[in-house]
Amino acid sequence: MAQALSDKGVLKLREELIKSGYKPSIEKISAMKAATINESGTITTTLVAMPFSGADGNVTAVITFASNELGSAAAAVVISDGMLTTLGYDSISGEVQIRGIDYCSFCMWAVGGICASITSMGCTAVCARVCRVVPNPAWAVICFGTCWLICNYIVSYDACGSDADEICTEVGLC
Repeated sequence: MAQALSDKGVLKLREELIKSGYKPSIEKISAMKAATINESGTITTTLVAMPFSGADGNVTAVITFASNELGSAAAAVVISDGMLTTLGYDSISGEVQIRGIDYCSFCMWAVGGICASITSMGCTAVCARVCRVVPNPAWAVICFGTCWLICNYIVSYDACGSDADEICTEVGLC
């Protein structure tokens, strides 16, 4: 967690979210280690989730940080006006920028994994399990942050009885 909290990307993303009116939910910061095995061996990734609340008090953004043998990365996933946006820090320009991703396809893939495990563990552990197959830190943070927000919606609305299409539409990803 100390590495995440001192990361320049995390600090810039945090500054940007606060400037946009989000408030850090310090008591809800969580960390998890996840391992995956590929042709190069075992990769152990540390994933950190730092949630933020909007003006209405709901969790509406999360900064995620991933670090492993391949490097580290940070991203923020934000829900605003029913739309999901991913922000990343570009170390070359020194600016926070919007990043694109096919959220609908990701959501459809993630819902099954989330609902299969959510009864026995919290969102941090579930999303670490779902995203551990993504060894690249830059993609792991996007996977983890998006999964974390989907998972919190599923928990809040007890939505695992719904199909993935319905959940992803309600979350605003499809």
